[in-house]
Amino acid sequence: MPTCPLAARALLALLAPLAPLAPLALLAPLALLAPRAALAAPGITLSVNREEISAQQTLRLTVEMSLDGSRNASLGEPSWAAQGWSVVSRAQSTSMQLFGRQQTLEVTYTYTLKPTRAGELELGPFTGEGSAAGLTSNALRVRVTEGAPKVTSEQARLYDSYALLRWEPKKSEVWLGERVEVALALYVNTQLRVTHFAPPDINLQGFWVEDIEPDQRSRRALMGQKTYYRQDVKRSLLSPLRAGELSLPTVSATLRLSNLGFFSEEEEITQSAPAVQVAVRPLPPGAPAGFKGPAVGEVRAQLTVDRTRVRLDEGVQLNIVTTTDGLLSNTPPFELPPVDGLRSFTPTSRESHAERDGKPLSTRTQTWLLKPTREGSVTIPALRLPFFRPATGQYDVAATAPVRLEVSGGDPSRAALPQGAAGAGAGAGAGAGAAAAAQSPEAAPTDADRLGVQLHTIRTAPLPLSAATDLAWLWWALGAGAAALWAGDELRRLLRRARASGAARARPERARAEAERALSALSPAALDYHALSDAVSRYLEARLGVEARGAQRAQVCARLRAAGLSAALVEGYEGLCEATDLARFAPAGAARARGDEVLSLTRAWLEQVERALREGARQGGAQGGAQGGAQGGAQGGAQGGAQGGAQGGARGGTLALLLAALAPALASALAAEARAEGAPPPGHERFWAGDYPAAAAAYRAALVARPDDATLWYNLGTAEAHAGRYGEAAHALRSGLRRAPHDEEGRAQLARVEQAAAEDGVRRPGPRRLVLPEEGAGGGGGVLGLLPVGAARAWALLSLCVACLALLGARRAAAGELSARWAARAPQLRALAVLAASSALLGGALWRARVAAEEGAAWGVVVEARAPLHRGPGAQFPADVSVAGAALVRLQGAEGAWRRVALSDGREGWLRAEHARAVE
Repeated sequence: MPTCPLAARALLALLAPLAPLAPLALLAPLALLAPRAALAAPGITLSVNREEISAQQTLRLTVEMSLDGSRNASLGEPSWAAQGWSVVSRAQSTSMQLFGRQQTLEVTYTYTLKPTRAGELELGPFTGEGSAAGLTSNALRVRVTEGAPKVTSEQARLYDSYALLRWEPKKSEVWLGERVEVALALYVNTQLRVTHFAPPDINLQGFWVEDIEPDQRSRRALMGQKTYYRQDVKRSLLSPLRAGELSLPTVSATLRLSNLGFFSEEEEITQSAPAVQVAVRPLPPGAPAGFKGPAVGEVRAQLTVDRTRVRLDEGVQLNIVTTTDGLLSNTPPFELPPVDGLRSFTPTSRESHAERDGKPLSTRTQTWLLKPTREGSVTIPALRLPFFRPATGQYDVAATAPVRLEVSGGDPSRAALPQGAAGAGAGAGAGAGAAAAAQSPEAAPTDADRLGVQLHTIRTAPLPLSAATDLAWLWWALGAGAAALWAGDELRRLLRRARASGAARARPERARAEAERALSALSPAALDYHALSDAVSRYLEARLGVEARGAQRAQVCARLRAAGLSAALVEGYEGLCEATDLARFAPAGAARARGDEVLSLTRAWLEQVERALREGARQGGAQGGAQGGAQGGAQGGAQGGAQGGAQGGARGGTLALLLAALAPALASALAAEARAEGAPPPGHERFWAGDYPAAAAAYRAALVARPDDATLWYNLGTAEAHAGRYGEAAHALRSGLRRAPHDEEGRAQLARVEQAAAEDGVRRPGPRRLVLPEEGAGGGGGVLGLLPVGAARAWALLSLCVACLALLGARRAAAGELSARWAARAPQLRALAVLAASSALLGGALWRARVAAEEGAAWGVVVEARAPLHRGPGAQFPADVSVAGAALVRLQGAEGAWRRVALSDGREGWLRAEHARAVE
């Protein structure tokens, strides 16, 4: 018996104790495959992430369906509404596993559900459909409570390690009226991320709230022993409105969190920011005279004038800039006292807000236009504004320095505005309420001043382009641009399909030429039989659609018969293959002869195949082939021109619409600017001299040459209003608004004129009830009257834009040109396209109806102070009411010296023709 080496005997000695385990080693692969086999068992299983939620929370339901390799299975859902649920979102994932010859399909459906009622709600069962018919899932029950489920102390500690919500005021003790910054901050564990956050509803009673932009950056913060990312949820500036203890209330928010791994599980929690007490101290006694507001915070004031040396026929612009870190609405505006030698006009005011060195600052700029009334030195005294400084807890005064003006001689009847003061009285001023005190004794009050209405002054600067421009071009650009984009994409798809179809038709025709080129490249002396076989195989694939590479001869012959080749051609292919095999092993001296023979046989067989295919095409499809060729040629010839035209139209359409819409407004603005650079119109001189009827006559004369100048119409209306003719003023202002529909100052001036007309009409005694301007607005039209033409047009074109974009997105998502996320939303995009298209049709119909209503209606303004409305066209007909001046009415017809009109309340009647004037 031969002896074993020492190493072998040692190895056997070590393995001897493991001999009884050998059968188990053979069973190990089966043990590993056992769980997989269990998973492969068909079935549907439900699971939820929690068994108790509140009515405000959501639930995640997971449905796992395992099948034996079937792909035609689907899932039948229960009646969600009947079970008390609404589906927020759906998701589906599929995985396939192969073990030997057994294929297992696992489909996972994930639902996000929201309860529609409280109580014990059921989920399921789900049923299988298609190839999964007969499968039924288990059913679950979830408890839904009205309030949030009770959280144990352990759960609260766990949730706090996930996320925290905290109030963070800059100060916990403030003075009454002091501005303090407060942030509501969210802290999230650095190992988690927020997938959903519902901002809380906050009611900050007792504070004046100014929301500011929250900081969008996330910063690391250490809370206890854990590290979080901090981010602002809300930032506000709070000003307490009363002294005592105020509270930042407890607020709760729902968060959905997940870990940062690729396969993440979400957890929904509710966290609350505990209430924070803020102590508000009352202001101390001893406030200086004139303190009001209360003006609390650091206040600075600066008074400037655009010139200190001025002629008597010029004007001065005075600015007072007030800056405070407190609440600006609590800081009263400055009031300019009467100054001997100066006449002041209604001031304007504008406000701005900024942040400097981390501190919010507010600025108010008040502007007065002053006109000297005598020569010599004129001093504007120092102005004082008491305020309370929270930093020191004491009262202080913000004061301006006095300004001295030197007025030289000039013609007082000419009052050309200084260059810097152009349009100073054109903006709506927040300080208009102080205008009565700002008037100097030399400035005789107008009739509007006596009525308590502060009219603004005339314009000396051209109307802004934005006021005179109709935004119709924007809506046309959106609607037409989106439609052009969608049409261009459809044309691109058609061209791409035409190119693909043409390439598919041309491929068989190129097959013979490519095979001939491949054969010509072969040398008979040293024939490459592999290249020869590859050339024939490629020809069969391209010409007949027969897969020949890698197949046996019998398989190729069977495929050729299935492709329709005759038995003779199939036998020829077999002979060609046999000749090729014989030539491959020919002696060295006969290699060239055999190579020539094989190449000749190959070319002859290819020619026979081509001849047979041509004859078959002529007999069976001559007409179809001719149509296909003609269509392919036409598409190929028109492709370049159509594609270029579509691209050029898509690029230039929106630009052309934009230029066409802006051209009239731009030309009007340039013309107005050119006129403004010339000498001031004579109406300005008359207006500043206080001769308002003469100024109105001058403006009316200028309108003969420039009837579309909105600035002239505005100045005419302003002059008429200062002269006390409010009906004429309203007519001029409305005519100007027809030229400049976005002139907000014109609308504000019209509102002041209508207020003055109403006050004037009420103070005039009369035997009949007076219909005020706001009552006789003349809107009419029922529901249609509530929708202006511009709004209907914007609605229709914007809906068209959304419909085209949604349809384009749905087409691209269905074609797989977008990401998987958007591909899953293709049904929602199609539904949005249908809704937007329906909205566009409705908006278009309303637009057309409003246009028809506007074209068929004529509007007029009552120019008489109290115009009696008669029942018929004559003074012999009784009058039930009188219409105040400046009222807008609908003109319905005329008969002699009378006009038939309609008021907004449906009342109709007749006015004298001179009492109502059509808006031009």
